[in-house]
Amino acid sequence: MFEFCSLASGSSGNSSVLILGGETVLIDAGISLKKIETHLAEKNIDPARIGRLLVTHAHGDHIKSAGKFARKYRTPVYLTRETYNNGLREGVDLPEEQIVFLREKETFGKLKIKTFRLPHDESGNTGFLFEHGGFRVGYFTDLGIMPERIFRDIQDCDFLFLEANHDVLREKTSRRPQHIIERNLSDKGHLSNEQAARIVERVVRKDASRKTKAVMLAHISKDCNHHFFVERTIRAALKEAADAVKILMAPEGKCSEHLKW
Repeated sequence: MFEFCSLASGSSGNSSVLILGGETVLIDAGISLKKIETHLAEKNIDPARIGRLLVTHAHGDHIKSAGKFARKYRTPVYLTRETYNNGLREGVDLPEEQIVFLREKETFGKLKIKTFRLPHDESGNTGFLFEHGGFRVGYFTDLGIMPERIFRDIQDCDFLFLEANHDVLREKTSRRPQHIIERNLSDKGHLSNEQAARIVERVVRKDASRKTKAVMLAHISKDCNHHFFVERTIRAALKEAADAVKILMAPEGKCSEHLKW
């Protein structure tokens, strides 16, 4: 059984829950503990059922409540050593006895996980490929570009969670400080709609043999983007396959659609 829900996505905080292969994992805890608990309750998911908390990187909008959640529910926190070192510099308070350093390949019961180093600032950002029984889930948020080496692993995955942060023109003409604009547009910043579309185009097969059932676009900027722009760009990239693949948005500050297959 597969279940997935984004509990929140965007600059104000990120967190998702995944159920696959009999394992329930929380990915990031960048919103308050109360909000995590409230959103999980909305989806009838018991926080105590979550076996592991995976952290993508050490920015506050992804790790804010990781320590509180881990302590309250005695949940082990999985992150790379690089993310851990950056987290210390960020002042993140994690329970040392519950920290587990992620390797490139992990197995949690029947769930297999492959980790990928992503370019985003110097935060040690991590992407994930989850797999069980041939069902594959790609999870990638906060990346300036998708490294070429990753495509062979994520092609034709069943579900893809992917950042589509900004519309380039709106980013360039925004009132943000120039150094923030340049950072967001760089290879260590965030993906534009067009970059996300090119990734989706390469992941999703165009013929009848495709496996991909849904793509959820995430970390959508409320200042420099809009769900309409994202969906239009992704649909154009998928062309005829757009009618067969569900295109979803991860809203900011609230739960996305709860997928169950």
